[in-house]
Amino acid sequence: MAAQPASSPIGGASEVAPENTLIAFRRALEVGADTLELDVQLSQDGKAVVIHDGTVDRTTNGSGSVGELTLAQIKELDAGSWFGPEFTGTQIPTLQEVMDLAGERLFMLELKTGSPWPRSLVREVSDLIRQNKLEDRVLVQSFNPLALFLLKRSNPKIATDLLYSADLPLPLRQRWLNPLAQPDSMIFGMDLATPERVATCEARATQQLSGRWTNPRICGGCWPWEWTE
Repeated sequence: MAAQPASSPIGGASEVAPENTLIAFRRALEVGADTLELDVQLSQDGKAVVIHDGTVDRTTNGSGSVGELTLAQIKELDAGSWFGPEFTGTQIPTLQEVMDLAGERLFMLELKTGSPWPRSLVREVSDLIRQNKLEDRVLVQSFNPLALFLLKRSNPKIATDLLYSADLPLPLRQRWLNPLAQPDSMIFGMDLATPERVATCEARATQQLSGRWTNPRICGGCWPWEWTE
């Protein structure tokens, strides 16, 4: 099995800089990360911004839902001073800004979906991937199989990864979601990742992704809901 490339923690070098900011991603790249992992959701006016939480409360000096704020309002927020005074004035970046920073690096993007049918978010992310010619350097992830279904319909070239955890709502833990979402791989939570299960998956997997994406929790031939039903 191919080695996993050096990836940054989700949100960049969040141990030394405020998470999901350009400075956090820049610090990760400076220490050798060749894969950036980040979270994406939409502003009120349909712009893809990089932030983990559904609200801006925890990581900025503002409050409110991301989807209820325009990009201009989001850009006015201070996303750094909560981490340290030296980061005062740091902004929440757009997805395009992170793409511009990353150069030739790989991306793992998690779609943070506020609705079960996130058509606008998928369209915006798909368009940015296409415009930046990133189809061969991006892996799009989501806990929402409908998001991946929409993404595959929008651009079948984009590799997708269905995130899975045993504590997901029951409707998201059913076998029928596999052909619907058509993911290239699945990452299951560490609550399910026993050595025996990982070995079983590796033995059965028919990995569709390039070896650069190989991860011991990714499995193309074994679906974790076999262990939860």
